[in-house]
Amino acid sequence: MPRMVSTLPMPRAIARIACLGALWLQVSACGALGPSGEGGEGGGRSKNLPMADPGFPAGYRRWPTVDPVADENTGTVHHLYRAPDQPPDRKGRFSVGAVLVKEHVVPGEDDLIVRIDVRRRLAAGTYGGWEYESFDPATRKRLDVDPEACDLCHQTAPADATFARFPAR
Repeated sequence: MPRMVSTLPMPRAIARIACLGALWLQVSACGALGPSGEGGEGGGRSKNLPMADPGFPAGYRRWPTVDPVADENTGTVHHLYRAPDQPPDRKGRFSVGAVLVKEHVVPGEDDLIVRIDVRRRLAAGTYGGWEYESFDPATRKRLDVDPEACDLCHQTAPADATFARFPAR
């Protein structure tokens, strides 16, 4: 089970996540989320875990997933999830309301989750109809990450700004 860490500043050599040249992340102190994406084992709220940001997708680790994807540019692995009620269509497009989650994991003996990205499909909007948010995995609070950098990378994806191929409905 990967460990979750806060994103307080630390040396660059620990982990940097880039998307087409945009450096996003610096890693530090450890935290822990249970297998459900919430605090503690099984999804109950941990007494020592702060209240999550309202945009944090509670229980996302119980959602459908695909095989992890290695990011050769950063040396991280992405664990990917999608909301259970919003599978893509046969062409890989998601409907309004779809939620996708990406964990950025530094692989090792104790895998470290260093950031959690969330994308939501909107009826309309700037980034091809997607909203991008990032969260600190230890505090579940929103991070200040430039959505343009996310969108710039996702524009190169083969289907609906999404690199992963989730099974269609």
